[in-house]
Parts: sequence; structure tokens; C-alpha cells
Amino acid sequence: MKKYSIPKLFGNTPKARILDFFIGLRSFDYTKTFVANELGITKVTVFKIWKDLVKKKIIVKTRTIGRAEYHKLNIENPFVKALIDFDYALSCAAADNACKVPIKIKTRK
Repeated sequence: MKKYSIPKLFGNTPKARILDFFIGLRSFDYTKTFVANELGITKVTVFKIWKDLVKKKIIVKTRTIGRAEYHKLNIENPFVKALIDFDYALSCAAADNACKVPIKIKTRK
């Protein structure tokens, strides 16, 4: 785990780990099963958290392949934008304030 990360600062809870996962790998979409396996969290726990993240539009469905639904981080959500900026600031702190410019999130229209 990174020296400064969301789970490290706010507790190594499944929700914090899932958010950290999606923030770090926000360019791609994932299934619940993949996320559960990658993080070592039970599927039942991931499914409960997933429902809340979708309801709050933190993650959004991108596609369906067979019965598998893929989701990715909703970078249009203001809360998500703030989380990404916060994660960037944590990374800068870990790099001894080497970062001087705030992150700019590019979105497709």
C-alpha cells in the first residue's frame, strides 16, 4: 500500500480500498468479480458497496458482455473530481511536495 493513500488515512475498509482502486485505475472499466479478486474482498461485500457507489453515481455502468456488467469511475461527478484531486495531493505529499500544479481532469464530450 502507498505511504499516503485513501485507505491508509481513512482506514483499510473495503469501501476505501474500492475507491482507491478505481481512482488509481480510472481509465478502464471492471466487473465486480474482478475488483473483488484484485482486492481480496469477498464478492458479497463488494456487491453491497457497489450498489451504494452506483446509486451515488460514483461509478457508472459502461457495458455488458454476456452477464458481466462493467463499471468505471464517473469522472463527471463533482465528488469524484474532488477525490481525484485529493489523491493527487496525497501523492504529492508522498513525493515531498514535488508537484506544483493541480491535476486537470480531461473529459470526453
